[in-house]
Order: sequence, then structure tokens, then C-alpha cells
Amino acid sequence: EKKQSLGAWIMNKLGIELTVTSYSKKADGSMAKSFYTSNAATGSTNKESKTYIDKEGRTITVMSMKKDGNVMEDMFIAGKLVERKVNGVVEPHPPTIAKDTRDDHTATTASSSTIKKDRIR
Repeated sequence: EKKQSLGAWIMNKLGIELTVTSYSKKADGSMAKSFYTSNAATGSTNKESKTYIDKEGRTITVMSMKKDGNVMEDMFIAGKLVERKVNGVVEPHPPTIAKDTRDDHTATTASSSTIKKDRIR
């Protein structure tokens, strides 16, 4: 069984879900969103996204999700997925999904494993 803090144990026993979302704007003009959720049924999930404009004027968005010790990171250029990393390993052929349709989506990676992503808010 996983070790957890007393507060997390109490929240799990009472069925309380905790959600924290933060937004920030950096001096370089980039925007960042961080999202954390924890509940008894699904455990905890950390999600982050960062959007910025590169030197060529393209909108770049990097979305990452950490859950159960696994890390998935997607890079979008102008809303099109161009790179996916699973636990730091670049997938050779990213699945074709647009950034705005990533919510509630199951994607099959090139390594033939299926990853169910939680809803990104």
C-alpha cells in the first residue's frame, strides 16, 4: 500500500476530492497552467501546460501529465501534435489529435500501449 500523509489519508477515507489550478504569465510572454487533483478513486494527477510564441511566430503548446509515476508530454505547433514523449522516450509517430480535442481521449502510441488520459481542464 502507498505511503500517504495523514491529511491525504483522512481525505481519502472521507471521499474528499481536492483540485487546485493555477495560472501564471512569465516575463517572456509565455502562459502556464498547472492543475492538480487528488481523490480516493483515481489517486492524484498533475497536469501542466505552457503556451508561447517561438521565433518564427508559431504558437507552441507543451502539455504534460504525471500520474502513477508515469509522465506523458505532448508538443503542439499551431494546434497540431508534433511530438509525444512517454516517460521521456519520444514516440516515433505521434497519434493524430488536435490540442483542442485532447480532452477525454484515449490515444494509442507507437509502442502499441494505450494510455487513458483524464479530462484536462
